Amino acid sequence: MENKITRNKKIKNIMIIFAIILIGITSTLFVSNIFFKKNQSYNYKDINSYNIDVENAEISIVTEKGIENKTEIKIYMSGIGNYESILVIEKDGILSISQNSKVNLIPNIGGSVKVELINTYVDENRINNFTIHTKSGAVKAQGINSELIDIDTHSGKVHLSEIISDKLTVKTQSGEIAVDNIYTQYFENTSQSGKCTVSFNENITQLSAVSKSSSGDVSYIFTNDIDLNLSWKARNVTSEIESDENSLNKLYFESESGNIKIIRP
Repeated sequence: MENKITRNKKIKNIMIIFAIILIGITSTLFVSNIFFKKNQSYNYKDINSYNIDVENAEISIVTEKGIENKTEIKIYMSGIGNYESILVIEKDGILSISQNSKVNLIPNIGGSVKVELINTYVDENRINNFTIHTKSGAVKAQGINSELIDIDTHSGKVHLSEIISDKLTVKTQSGEIAVDNIYTQYFENTSQSGKCTVSFNENITQLSAVSKSSSGDVSYIFTNDIDLNLSWKARNVTSEIESDENSLNKLYFESESGNIKIIRP
């Protein structure tokens, strides 16, 4: 009986020691990743298309008036697993930013990647194409003026503001979508469970839109008196705007269980 008690104490002590070692290793990796940092910067002129394809990098984009047509890129990396994981290539006015999905032996606990784009323009900031694909990284963009804008994320939050585009599409699985003050002729949002809130510019006069979701709530907000031809395949729809079947501005909503709201404050 005494030998059994002694053996149980030894096993317990070994487990405690193992737990302490594991906590120590995890803490060391966490601290190491936080303090293991590297920053990179790039400058390009006269970019007319952007193609961003990343894994977990956070994307921030700002467009503003300046003294020249220039794109400044700043990359902030922390964590051994993220070291030099971002690749930037420019060719014929097309800027591509990608993230290497390499396997690391050291866990990337506490590591992060952030990519900042600051676009300045003199007179005209219109570009051809802006494409962003990310798995878990958040996307925040302000002031983009592009013929086509395509944003696709798995779980990253998307926040867009003051966007001008002929065609704007936003797709996500579970990430939240927030779009403020957009001016577009065509808008499409697709989501599984993520909430989607869209506010349209007060000067918008022509619009076609398609909204598809499984369980995520969707809200469209209009601040002018635009006529809308509304249709839906959904259970829970609330509209403060009366549908006009003669209007060419056709909006279609599809949802399994999410709440759909069309609002005019």
